[in-house]
Amino acid sequence: AERQPGQAAPLVKVATVQIVAKDFTGARKTLQDALRIQPDFLEAQLMLGGVEIQGGQFDEAHKLAKQVQQQKPDHAAGYSLEGDAALARKDYPAALAAFERAHRLAPSGATLIRQHQALSGTGRADEGEKRLAAWVASHPQDKGARLYLAESLIGRAQYKTAAEHYLTLNQQTPGNVMVLNNLAWAHLQL
Repeated sequence: AERQPGQAAPLVKVATVQIVAKDFTGARKTLQDALRIQPDFLEAQLMLGGVEIQGGQFDEAHKLAKQVQQQKPDHAAGYSLEGDAALARKDYPAALAAFERAHRLAPSGATLIRQHQALSGTGRADEGEKRLAAWVASHPQDKGARLYLAESLIGRAQYKTAAEHYLTLNQQTPGNVMVLNNLAWAHLQL
């Protein structure tokens, strides 16, 4: 970063190290420096939003999300950040609306997982599971969404359906210890 003054990318790498080292104050300053150089640097904006959420600065993260949305209205990232900030402050309806908007712009299992988390906060976990189940049915290779769905089902004592998902995951990635453990647990409960 010192050898490339006036460049935002090296500062983002420094901030990454600061975040790993749990130096959130330093990371915030470094990312703000990067954004002074390049105000629309999406990676820096999203990292700063994450740092703000981590530090409990939800309003700052929300402002940053709105800024990203204005700069890139057709990009899901600003809406995902808005949802993350709302979810962290337990404003589940706002989080759900933001994650639904993000999913419309860029459908993914990850946005459906976040929707499930928001729906769970409002006591509607089963609705989130239905959305995830539909996604997994149409995107069978999305292991992350399937794993999350199976874990959610285990948590709600839906052992038979969870076991089916764990069996599929075991076929996709044989020998995964966590999958085998959870599959065994589901079978034990059955």
